[in-house]
Amino acid sequence: MDEEPLPLASKPWGQSLSMVAREASQALLKPLNGCVVEQDYHLSMQRAGQGIEELVEALFELLTNPEANGIIQFIVRTNIRVLRGLQGVCNDECKYLKRRALDIIHMDSVCHGDQNKGHIRELVEEVCRANEEQESWIDILGIEIDLSETALKRLDIASQAAGLIQKRRSQMITKEESQTLEALFIEFQSLRTLLIRRVLKLNMLTGNSDFLQRHHNELWDIVDCNLEG
Repeated sequence: MDEEPLPLASKPWGQSLSMVAREASQALLKPLNGCVVEQDYHLSMQRAGQGIEELVEALFELLTNPEANGIIQFIVRTNIRVLRGLQGVCNDECKYLKRRALDIIHMDSVCHGDQNKGHIRELVEEVCRANEEQESWIDILGIEIDLSETALKRLDIASQAAGLIQKRRSQMITKEESQTLEALFIEFQSLRTLLIRRVLKLNMLTGNSDFLQRHHNELWDIVDCNLEG
């Protein structure tokens, strides 16, 4: 019986990308060492017993806090920086593999004998498979970058709503301002739908949910702190 193929994220290259992403993020996020905002956030976001809209509204109000918003923006921008770096590595690997394929094809033109040609054919097929994997990761990382950029849009919306939330709490908000706040929340909520689509697409392309580790700061109203939906 044929073995099930490994999910893309479980193959050696996928595992290497995850490790490099984790190490790069840890190094770039050192300025946040000792910051407890993320931990406090998870404590304040109790999912049990809450409907989706209540959960999204709780996140929206939390992200109107300038300190929390700024810290999470820093984390998300760092994530985008790391993902673009990984995408660049995959692009370079694709270029190398294409040059390698051309070298092998040239070798085929000067080799004689069926045995040598059979070996060269195997080499070409191996290089082509490796190149297809790299191109798949370039696409996957592009979707991950888009996910993070969508999360940044939500943070920007929450930042715009900060003053209006304060006015509502102090009961000084006007009817027009209430309508503006409601429109901002609807936009914030609609972007959650886009994030869910990206998550489902990434899960399908990578074969597992490992990628969630790279995005847990962006998906708090979609998956919980244990990365469960």
